[in-house]
Amino acid sequence: MPPRTPKPPKPPKAKESWDIRDPSPQGDLDPKILFEQIGRALTEWESVEARCAELFAVFTLSPSRNPHFAPAIRAYGSVNSYQGRCDMIRAAAAAYFQTRPKKQKQFEKEVEGVMKDCLLYSNRRNELAHGRVLKFREYTNKRKTKSRDAGYYTFPSLFNPKKYKLDQTITYRYMSSDAIHYRQEFTKLHLRLYALRRRLLSSMHLTWPETPA
Repeated sequence: MPPRTPKPPKPPKAKESWDIRDPSPQGDLDPKILFEQIGRALTEWESVEARCAELFAVFTLSPSRNPHFAPAIRAYGSVNSYQGRCDMIRAAAAAYFQTRPKKQKQFEKEVEGVMKDCLLYSNRRNELAHGRVLKFREYTNKRKTKSRDAGYYTFPSLFNPKKYKLDQTITYRYMSSDAIHYRQEFTKLHLRLYALRRRLLSSMHLTWPETPA
């Protein structure tokens, strides 16, 4: 019996846009650039949160007059964790679709898809929000006696056991281009939520006043 030809190795899985990005070999020369882009990304995430709050208000059938101050939106903001707030939206959507099969067929998969993506991107938001901007020195030999200045990055804090391991390995090391990437993805997410909310309201024959968010 002839020997079997070994199977070729599987190609590495392509990274998704919400995954942790591979660290750049050279960080930012000026920390102000990194601080600015982190701030811009976090501000964009707040637009995502605002649209999520509006989506929750839609599913709880908040009145169309002054909806941005509706009790549902205020209640949404009182929940501490983003996971909990997403669960609120999913629960409200399930209850809304229960008696509306046509709308369920039209919107349910889209709602579930965008909420899944929101949760995935929220991990990157948290890393940007809770990281520390520091200058990184990289060892250039095995004995670790020589090093080079690799620029500024944001790293996980020392007290974060999931992101900063005991062997001093870290799960992320972001520079300004990484923050820009995530900000752009947050913008796409924000626009998806906005479009979904508008189509849901249109299906209910309702309109809301627009906000800058």
